[in-house]
Amino acid sequence: MNNPEICAVITAADTAVIKQAAQYANLFELRIDMIGGDWTSILPLIHKPWIATCRLKTEGGTWDASEARRKEELLKALSSGASLVDLELDTPNLERLVSIIKKRSKLILSHHNYIETPPLETLETIVKHEFDAGADIAKIATMANNIDDTIRILQVSRKFPGKEVIAIAMGEKGTISRILAPLAGSPFTYAASAKGQESAEGQLTVFELKNIYSSLRLP
Repeated sequence: MNNPEICAVITAADTAVIKQAAQYANLFELRIDMIGGDWTSILPLIHKPWIATCRLKTEGGTWDASEARRKEELLKALSSGASLVDLELDTPNLERLVSIIKKRSKLILSHHNYIETPPLETLETIVKHEFDAGADIAKIATMANNIDDTIRILQVSRKFPGKEVIAIAMGEKGTISRILAPLAGSPFTYAASAKGQESAEGQLTVFELKNIYSSLRLP
């Protein structure tokens, strides 16, 4: 597979970092929960497609305000030009929010497990639920406690031919999945915009990923 796509995750309103990451990224994820209330200030720096994400604490994020306020921020992102919105599969009143979002952007429905990587059948069931709930792209990220976990998560995308599935293993033992995910069928992989600005354990920087793909002779 050529041209693996890299999504640079923005976790801080750091102008220099964003400009640097833009040289290597195909798209961005704006972590509204981590950037804070001034997240819209960085929009003039974003000249590529971007995902709006406001991650709940229960799914590894930092959002601790009300659910109503979180939805307000995501709807603000829609009005501000987000190409995609990432919602957790367990979001309260999901069906109503899905219908609103899909009128204006593509939808990623996501599920995170920070403890383990369940059996393949369970992973498939979760992804199926995401598509059934209206996902344009289904995302599943689980903790890798060994290499078998990483191999298993990389099998998920191929179980859904013709559909877009992002399947990634988190943690140090899952780092290789972040490199291989696009080669295993994921539409793109996530990378930190810079060292120290990772949004999940085991995340490489966008510069590191680009160098790896270049060394593999992947443009």
